[in-house]
Amino acid sequence: MRKTILLIFTLSLAIISQAQIDIPLRLNTDDEGQLIKETDSGKYYHASGDGDRIVFLGEDPLVYRLLTKDRKTIVEGSLSSEADSYAREGKWTEYFNNGLVKITGYYYKNKPTGLWQKYYP
Repeated sequence: MRKTILLIFTLSLAIISQAQIDIPLRLNTDDEGQLIKETDSGKYYHASGDGDRIVFLGEDPLVYRLLTKDRKTIVEGSLSSEADSYAREGKWTEYFNNGLVKITGYYYKNKPTGLWQKYYP
């Protein structure tokens, strides 16, 4: 009985530790001169602190994508706009280099919430 309770407790801790995963958010704005190009669907920027990555911001709805230089999606999700800043909101997904899903979960007001799913490559 003790072993069963200990096993359940250990599994619960493992699930809780995986429930709050933070996906990176890297943004620059027009003000910083980081705009690469503008299209009908949104704008492309250099990612802050990373010259090898590109950020796409879609305008309606407000969509975020972190891309490699060759336009492979690394992270994607939705944003909400508050004053002069953005907050992660809704479903977010991070991808492995091979394009398969690495992590997926939800944000509420820029904080990870609920259970997140982690995948093997």
